[in-house]
Amino acid sequence: MNWKAGFIPCKEWIRSSLRSPANRPRRMARHASSGTVQPASDQGFALILVIWILALLAVLAASVAADSRSEAVIARNRLATAQARGLADAGIALAILGLIDPNPATRWHADGRPQPIQYADGTASVIVQDEGGKIDLNAAPIELIGGLLDEFGVAPDERAAIANGILDRRREFATPNTFQASRAGLFGSPAATTDLAKRAFADASELRLIPGVTRATYERILPFVTVYSSSPTVNPLTAPREVLLGIPGIIPQEVDFLLVFREQAIANAEKPPLSGVDRYVGVTDLSAATITAKATTGSGATFSREAVAAISPNLAVQPYRILRWRQAYDLLATEQATATP
Repeated sequence: MNWKAGFIPCKEWIRSSLRSPANRPRRMARHASSGTVQPASDQGFALILVIWILALLAVLAASVAADSRSEAVIARNRLATAQARGLADAGIALAILGLIDPNPATRWHADGRPQPIQYADGTASVIVQDEGGKIDLNAAPIELIGGLLDEFGVAPDERAAIANGILDRRREFATPNTFQASRAGLFGSPAATTDLAKRAFADASELRLIPGVTRATYERILPFVTVYSSSPTVNPLTAPREVLLGIPGIIPQEVDFLLVFREQAIANAEKPPLSGVDRYVGVTDLSAATITAKATTGSGATFSREAVAAISPNLAVQPYRILRWRQAYDLLATEQATATP
């Protein structure tokens, strides 16, 4: 018998036995103990673990990149806002310098006309409004306040409630009228400022405290009332159009002529008359003014600053005094949104 012929079937049987599933664990264990081959199940688990780690690292990298972009955007926005704020504050300073300019030809007007300012790639619109051209809540005749309410179409019931509320508040806070909001009064002793705080309205915003005043009405008339003039009259040379048209008995055509006269600023020209309203109007020196500066940078950032400045009668000692300083808000948009049915 040929021994090779018997060895070949035996060899095939050994190979088939090693391939059988029953012998595979021992074979894989033997190879694993020798460090030559890893089980197929362990290899799959390691692959899944690697994929999960790579996915986690990708998520972390994306999060870090997003945070970096957000911080960069926030930093740019803050820089743009700071630039807009600085430009608006500069507009307030330039307006004050323009108001105390000793040269009448270059002195700024305080009748509400906008003054454009440009710096670098930013622009600012500065408006100066004389407080003497507004209606004083503490001193103006109640019919003058009623005329302003009529001009804005306030309902009769609300108009009567506002008028009665103002009169009641004046009686409640009645004090000796020792404070004079003239150019000297606004630069007087601390007692003068304390006296202003004791008056019926220490700030125009207190008008909102009167029962019956709606938010829409408050926002309409707020730009046209004041507490800094202490005058029963308004200055026709600086009063806004709305205030002039609210004067009882005023003729609208005369108001139009007066506004044209103010716009042209004709030297030595005679001011157009306002017939039959002498008790409500009077030309006075500038004592205080509201200055509003709205700045816009080249990137589109905006900022509005509002200040009330008192102008000193003695520019050599103290040229001006800041009475109020705040960030201004666009009341017109709020007014339109409130008035929309």
